[in-house]
Amino acid sequence: MGIDINIYHYNDSSDIGKGDKQENIYDKSCNDIWKEMGKGRDYKQIPEEQIVRIQKECENIAKELDLDDQGMYRYDRKILYSKDQKYPDHGFSIGYFYSSYNSSGINCVLGDILNGRNLYYAFQPNERSEFIPNWKEVKKRIFEIKELFAKSLIQNGVHRVMEFNYNEFVSFGEHKKIQSTKDAYQAFIKEQKRILISPVSSAFCSYSSDNGTFFTEPPLEVIAVIPGVKKRLLADQFLPAFYLVYKAGNLDWYSQGIEIIADAIEYICNKPDPQNYVVSWSG
Repeated sequence: MGIDINIYHYNDSSDIGKGDKQENIYDKSCNDIWKEMGKGRDYKQIPEEQIVRIQKECENIAKELDLDDQGMYRYDRKILYSKDQKYPDHGFSIGYFYSSYNSSGINCVLGDILNGRNLYYAFQPNERSEFIPNWKEVKKRIFEIKELFAKSLIQNGVHRVMEFNYNEFVSFGEHKKIQSTKDAYQAFIKEQKRILISPVSSAFCSYSSDNGTFFTEPPLEVIAVIPGVKKRLLADQFLPAFYLVYKAGNLDWYSQGIEIIADAIEYICNKPDPQNYVVSWSG
């Protein structure tokens, strides 16, 4: 899971949210119908002919509310989507960008390297799922990100940071097995032997298990180990953690992604009606 950003062009941006009321009525009405006609049973336990009747009732409600068969408002809009001319094979496009929540997502990478300047900083969704940003301001911020990212790679080198902390989902007894460098080395050798028997897929250059995190080819080139803390997942407490700074092969995919986003925003700003371009933010 992660962030998905789509851009839509509305013929009239005042339509945004116009269908929310109808869609909410539809959802509540259909949920009530499923409970009443389904008699609280699991979907698989409801006879097929009854399911057909329930679906028909929901379709009738959709028609009454002027929604489509799925209960969605018929917005007069088109999704903005085209391949970027410079990087047509990139996962981003003119009108669509994304970021996973893990440390490899562009949001995390930009946030680490640029001290918090990432997609949230650029678009400033502020908990909104659909909104019209000030495109001129977004353009300023994304070009700021583009410039600072390129400058950082030249001045500071191509580095990434990886976090290692106490695994809360492994019992403390398991952690107590490693109490010295000797114990750690023996655990590493044991894992190496296991890999010989059951090789790791070549698609993964690293993997984590209850025994730790292991790197295959190419090996991780660590240049700094920085102690710190990490907030616990399920409690307002902190646990000891270590942050590994390592040399990354290259960050071209991220640089190209920033360029594509900049191209998309430039495209919108050059249109006569940028106020009708709407960001749909999921995540």
